[in-house]
Formats: sequence, structure tokens, C-alpha cells
Amino acid sequence: MNEPKIFRVATFNIRFDNNEVPATSVNKVSSNVTGETPWQVRRVKVADTILFHRIDLVGIQEALYNQIKDLELLLGSNWGWVGVGRNDGKKSGEFVPIFYNKNRLKLLDSKHFWLSENPDIPGSIGWDAALTRVVTQARFQDLLTNSSFVWINTHFDHLGIKARLESSKLLLNHARKLASSSSPTVKVFLSGDFNCEESSEAYKLLTGVNHQDIIKSNDQKSITTMIFADTRYEINGLKGGSFGFSNTFTGFSEGTKQERIDFILVDNISISTRAVEVISHGVVSNLYDEMYISDHRPVISDLLIR
Repeated sequence: MNEPKIFRVATFNIRFDNNEVPATSVNKVSSNVTGETPWQVRRVKVADTILFHRIDLVGIQEALYNQIKDLELLLGSNWGWVGVGRNDGKKSGEFVPIFYNKNRLKLLDSKHFWLSENPDIPGSIGWDAALTRVVTQARFQDLLTNSSFVWINTHFDHLGIKARLESSKLLLNHARKLASSSSPTVKVFLSGDFNCEESSEAYKLLTGVNHQDIIKSNDQKSITTMIFADTRYEINGLKGGSFGFSNTFTGFSEGTKQERIDFILVDNISISTRAVEVISHGVVSNLYDEMYISDHRPVISDLLIR
């Protein structure tokens, strides 16, 4: 009997390289850790997190070009990536790159667009957003199963409530067009730091207002309008639900209000037809040896893609 070909994916906001952070920013006070450690110290731990957990694909947020080059070197020649800087569509500003293991995946094509009223204009700022926000989209072929899929990775604005909602609308419409224009229907994944929790209108729009009821419905196959399913609620392989932590944002101190704002979603049609099966979901630690490797925890999910 052939063993299932598990495909391990992740989303990870690695925190931009704030080069103004002093090297002495990590302080031990009453066994509590506070402060942001420089990227030059964090980078090895970030890469090791990806390698140790044997991740095949990871959507990353807040990466500057120098950080991408660091990860390219640290992850090794078996890894590829795709992405552009959000400021100019080239190398300026933060990227939302997709890193992937070339032994498992073949990159078929990719594109980039912006979360704004003018999505094809590099650097455009949408609605009430404070900053320009970019999307990376890549189509892959799984070399083990020969199946193909589209992965979309992004980072919603941290201030603009309307911008987050409109970004959800834009991405949902975009995903629906992808699905309707392909035969058989393409499998679509969406990862990112949404800068909002499940109670937000932006999340509800992506997943359906009563998202768990809709996605778990016995009538799922009759739903023709694509929405996204949260992999956290689609687990088939774990007995106790999602593994590890609930929240994904931690900040750089134990006193920071923690939130679940980082997500891995998959289109509901792929779930209902079992073209995609979620085996596990987990949120793992970002705190090692009294050092935060980022202000976000990595989110990991094991999938079967047919």
C-alpha cells in the first residue's frame, strides 16, 4: 500500500529587518524575555524552523530583500522563491514571498498584484490603508502526485479596517475567477497575516459569516460560490484539534496582547470534493533560548492534495 504523500505548508511573518534594533535588546528580567533581537541573530533560527519542521512551502510576510537573500543562502540550493518588493514591484520595500522546496514542487507560473483599487499598479495604496500591500500568487505542480494548485500569499494592512474588508473582497473575487476559468477546477490556497481575528468582517467575508457551519455542512457540494475554509477547522488527522498555541501574534514580550491573525485557507470546493484533505494544523513556538525569533508564531498544516 502506498503511503499518503503528505504536503507540509506554513505561513510565517518573520518580522522585517529593523536594523535600528541594538544587539543588546534581549534582556532577562525575572525569567521573562522582552525586546526585539536583530535579524542577523534571528535569521538562522528562522531558517532552521523551516528546515526542522520539513516544510515544503511557506508563505512569508515582512521580508526585505536582504532577508530573502539570507534565507536563500541558509535554506540551500534545494529551495526557490518568488516575490517582489511592495513599493515598486522590484526590490524596494517588504516582500510577501513564497518559498518552496524544489525537490517537491515545480513552479509553473507566478504573478503579483496590489491590494488597492488599482491592483496592477506597483506601490498603490488602497482605501484607508496606511501602507501599500502586495500579493504573491504562484501556480505549482506537485512532483510526487502530479497535482497542481495555486498558492496566494499576502499581508493585510494593520490600520485600515475598510482596506482589510476590501482586500478580502478583491482576493475572493480573484480566487473565484481562477476557479471558473480552469477545468478541472483549480485548487486555491490563501496564506497570510490578515492583521485581524476571526471576529472581523474581513475574515468572515473570506470564510462565510457562519464559516464553520457552512464548511461543515452536508450540503457543501451544492455550494457553487467559492469561499475559503480555514485549515484549523478542517483537521482529519488529529484527535484534539489544532496542535500547539491558539494565538499567532505574540509581540516581543509576554505582556503583549496575543491574537490569532495568521491563517492558511483553502477553497471550500477542494475540501468538499476531497481534492484537498487537511491532516493536521498547528501553531508552533517562536521563543527559543530566551529569544523571540519573530513577533509571530509559525502556522503549519499537513495536507493531502489529490
